Amino acid sequence: MPCPLQKIHKGGVFIKQQSLLTRFWEIDAGRGVAIVLMVIYYASYDLNYFDLIDIDPIAGWWLLFASVIATSFLFVAGISLAISHMRRKRRGNALSHQVRRGARIFGWGLLLSLFTVLAIPDMPIFFGILHLIGVSIIISWPFLERTRSSLFIGACVIAIGIVVWHQHYELPLYLWPLLKTWGVATADYFPLFPWWGVVLLGIGVGRVAYPGGVRIVNVPSWGDVPPARALAAMGRRSLLIYLLHQPVIFTILLAATGTMPL
Repeated sequence: MPCPLQKIHKGGVFIKQQSLLTRFWEIDAGRGVAIVLMVIYYASYDLNYFDLIDIDPIAGWWLLFASVIATSFLFVAGISLAISHMRRKRRGNALSHQVRRGARIFGWGLLLSLFTVLAIPDMPIFFGILHLIGVSIIISWPFLERTRSSLFIGACVIAIGIVVWHQHYELPLYLWPLLKTWGVATADYFPLFPWWGVVLLGIGVGRVAYPGGVRIVNVPSWGDVPPARALAAMGRRSLLIYLLHQPVIFTILLAATGTMPL
C-alpha cells in the first residue's frame, strides 16, 4: 500500500508533499550528535574511573558538558514523541503504543541498573536517563495535544527542579526519582524535576514545527551529505548504542588494565 501523502501549506502557499511515514533527517542527526557526545562523555568517565586520566566528570566544565548533552537528547526525544503521537493517533493506537514504548525503555534502564550494580557497585545507576525517558513518555500523554500547556508546564518543571537542585536537600529514597537529592553516589542521575521539563518543551516545539507529524519549517536538504547521513544512522540506533557503549568500553578498559579499580 502506498504511503499516505499530505500537502503542506504555509500561509496558504503549497510547499511540498510529505509521506506521513517520512523520517526527518535533522531529528535523527540531532539525536546522533547527542549520542556521539554522550559516548565521549562516558568514555572519559570510565577512563577517570580506571585512573587513566585525572578529571572530575561530575563538576565544572564536565558537568556542564554532560548537562548540555542530556538537554539536547531529551529535547529531541520530546520532538520525536510529539511527531509519533500525531501520526499514531490517526490509527487509533497512540496511547497503547506510547505506554508500551515507555515501559520498554524503562525496562532497559532497569537492566542497565543491574549491570552497574555488578560492575560498579560503588556508583550504581538507579534512575538514569533511560528511566527518565521511559517514565516521561508515559506521563507526558496529557500534554501531547496541548502545545501551550506543554511549554508552560515544561518551563515550570525546569524552574522548580533547578531551585530544589540548589537547596542541597537530602531527600528520602522514594523522592529520588522525582527531585534532585544530594549525598547520593551514582553514575547517572536524572530526576523528573527538572529533566522531564526538557521533554515537555520538546513536545511543544515539535507540535509547532511539525503539526500533524509533517514538517513546515525550512530545513536544508543535507540528509544525503555523508556526515549528516552517518549521524542520522546513529540517531536511528541511539538506544542500541547507548545500551552497548558502556559495557563495551568498560570491558575494553578492564582487559587493557587487567584490574578492577578500587
